[in-house]
Amino acid sequence: MKNGAAHSKSSNTTFYRLLPLLAGLLPLLVGLRVHIQGFNLMDDGLWLLGGRVLAGGGHLFRDLFSIYGPARYVLILPFLQIFGHSVLALAVFKAVLDGVAAGFGFWLTRRLGAGRWAWLVPVGVLALGPVYPRYVAAAVFAAVVANQIPTGNRLGRGWVLGLAWGLLSLFGLDMMAYGAVILLGGWFLGRRGAENSLPGWSWLEVGGGWALVLAPFAIAAIFKGYLGTVWWDTVVYPVTRFGGEMGRSWWATFTSGESLAEVFSGLNTGESLTAFMPGQAAWRTLAWRLLFVLAWLLPAGTLWLVWRRQLGKLAPLAALSLAGWSTLLGRGDTDHLRLIAWALLLLLPVLLSRLRNRIGLVAAVLGCVLVLGPRLGEQLWLATHLDRPTLSKWERETARIHLGTERQQGLEALLNDTQWDGHSPVVAWPAQPGLVFLLDAPLGTSQMTLLAGEVRDPQQAVAALQADPAAVVVLGRSAGLVTGVRTVKALAPELYSHLRQNYSLSSSMQTPDGVFRILHHQAGGEAAVRQLPLEKRLPGDTQFVRTGTTPVMGPGTSVAQIVQVSDFDLSGVALLVGSPGPWPQQISVTLRVVGVTDGRGDQLLAEIPLQITLNEQIERVGLSFDPVPGTVGGAIILDLEGNTDGQSPFTLFWHQPKAGQDANLDYYPDGQAFWNHQPAGADLFFAVY
Repeated sequence: MKNGAAHSKSSNTTFYRLLPLLAGLLPLLVGLRVHIQGFNLMDDGLWLLGGRVLAGGGHLFRDLFSIYGPARYVLILPFLQIFGHSVLALAVFKAVLDGVAAGFGFWLTRRLGAGRWAWLVPVGVLALGPVYPRYVAAAVFAAVVANQIPTGNRLGRGWVLGLAWGLLSLFGLDMMAYGAVILLGGWFLGRRGAENSLPGWSWLEVGGGWALVLAPFAIAAIFKGYLGTVWWDTVVYPVTRFGGEMGRSWWATFTSGESLAEVFSGLNTGESLTAFMPGQAAWRTLAWRLLFVLAWLLPAGTLWLVWRRQLGKLAPLAALSLAGWSTLLGRGDTDHLRLIAWALLLLLPVLLSRLRNRIGLVAAVLGCVLVLGPRLGEQLWLATHLDRPTLSKWERETARIHLGTERQQGLEALLNDTQWDGHSPVVAWPAQPGLVFLLDAPLGTSQMTLLAGEVRDPQQAVAALQADPAAVVVLGRSAGLVTGVRTVKALAPELYSHLRQNYSLSSSMQTPDGVFRILHHQAGGEAAVRQLPLEKRLPGDTQFVRTGTTPVMGPGTSVAQIVQVSDFDLSGVALLVGSPGPWPQQISVTLRVVGVTDGRGDQLLAEIPLQITLNEQIERVGLSFDPVPGTVGGAIILDLEGNTDGQSPFTLFWHQPKAGQDANLDYYPDGQAFWNHQPAGADLFFAVY
């Protein structure tokens, strides 16, 4: 009997030890089906590009502009080794990490007394995945703190805490701050228990352990000569410049019913999938709003409970959830809410296990269904509908994932249209590092791979391109990336000038990812570029917002626009023209170029008669002429006199802010338009060359 009981006890022990593995298995298997669908050219592209730099023997920060620490790039290296330099490697890594997060969270919450409620963790990971490695690392650190602080005066625990904090800090400045909150919160909230005191000398050990982890990286950067770059990328930039339009108001997201209701948001396949069950959009909206409420209330409530009930073991997890507030305040979109919800998944099972009231238990189960149900349903639907007709596998060696057919064809056409020679450096800017990875091309410069498209040092970027010109430059969009910036030129004027003077515009392509312009290097430099037709050159200043048209242009009427001219003397202008037909329609206009001093036109530099043939109701027209001497480097007035014969009426498109919300919008503050020599409170649609 004793042997049978011992055998039964041993079997039960083995079974319970296997439970965390079972808890992680389903998120892993589902993740392998879901995470191979879609690709984010910005975040995922930078992640893969950083891993590739390390795999090729390069150095982060010296060879790659990134605000993230090295840990996220190091972790993906084994997967790049096994699955090749492909997006598939990242997809498998995300699935494995979901499995690890679910298994670890299940183990941790059971250890804290969650019982069967611990199964909420793998279910939550299924619904809210993929979980990002830095948040999993933060939870592991919280577990270490919970294990180490309440151990009396045992020697060495300060070193353990310091080493663990140092490893967490390798994910970046935000995780270093998270670690500080977890460590201090775990210590402060646990002080009410006598066994939880952490003596002063232990704090010296904490600092020593933290420095011991980071010191080798700092020393390597010193000897390689890029410590200042590391400091700027990982500390100065995130603290002083990471914000503006990259930030998101959590309240704006919370109150935006339309964005919360978008089914399958964040999928990144390029598909427009519709709801697969009635009321899915409304349920989704409710779920996100409840999760926002939980993100604010649960940490506060847990902190109060920890303090009142002296739950020292729970204190570090409560501090982790509290640290999530900083993320929510800076980036309050649903993607970041989903990431910090990982900490809530670790708290909820422990708290729910304390419920004894039947009504409370029913309400808790219902609440979990309401919060997790929509995302869980979508994830399972994606995992079981990999063969849907709008999705296809991308066989490109650097991809090997599934994308929406239209998006895949657009990206493939874009990559093929670059006509890359297979070995020369390539620049994709702004915000598209994934394109360089998909091409498997060397980076044209380390100065411009940050997500927002900002350039670390434009002079160094230009110097790098002068020393080793990138054969191909792919220009993406700029609007919405940095506060007040609507053009690529405004992101880095010096760099854009170099591109204008040394690259031809080979093609412009509309894809599901936006409009891309493909540039190729001109060996003859500025002299060669001057000889190209307007459609093969990058424009200087532009203003492409339009809300209406000028009055009809005729004899004796004129419309003018103050513009800034840079890089080249003025040799062309593009305008958007409207005409009633019939087509083709011939119009004759006179363009006068007037120099500007102190905001006033004071010198006629050129008077150019032009014949224009219009073939459509709305047509972008390029007017090319010999360079006008003396126009480069300053402001000029482009004064267009109406049709001299009066037989063919036409209008020009412009942006004229409307009263109310748009009254103060000025998309081209460097100039303004005039109608019959009077300020029009508008700006023409134009591009100057």
